[in-house]
Amino acid sequence: MLKIYQPESGAKDFNDPDWGKQQGQTFISQGADVIFGAGGQTGNGALLAAKDAGKFCVGVDVDQYISYPDVASCLITSAEKHLDLAVKQAVTDLTKGTLQGGIVSFTIQNDGIGLAPYHDNASKIPADVQTKIADIQSKLKSGAITTGVTA
Repeated sequence: MLKIYQPESGAKDFNDPDWGKQQGQTFISQGADVIFGAGGQTGNGALLAAKDAGKFCVGVDVDQYISYPDVASCLITSAEKHLDLAVKQAVTDLTKGTLQGGIVSFTIQNDGIGLAPYHDNASKIPADVQTKIADIQSKLKSGAITTGVTA
């Protein structure tokens, strides 16, 4: 059974790793197989719970294999925000004198988000699953499929 726990739901704040770890432990005791550690330091506590329990985890915002190596053994990937692209675009537009106010969305279509590599856990993710994920990403990027979420 696959259950995914996202610890930010109900979190008091983003800086409470002890609470996040406790919540992760609770969901693992309820059968969670994967912990998605959204929620800053709170989410990092939940990732630590997954590592301690020998469960898989998914990082958030950046490649947490690099930024939080303490949990590298449980990380199968991280849901990344490619903030460097937004900053680069803003600085480039500023230097060219074309920077305009407003909202700019960074999505999978413009590489504003993505998944981190599987790193050491690649062999634990079946090849057909990796292929399906790559296919879904490609179709999301091309617009062949959508999430149904609108801005």
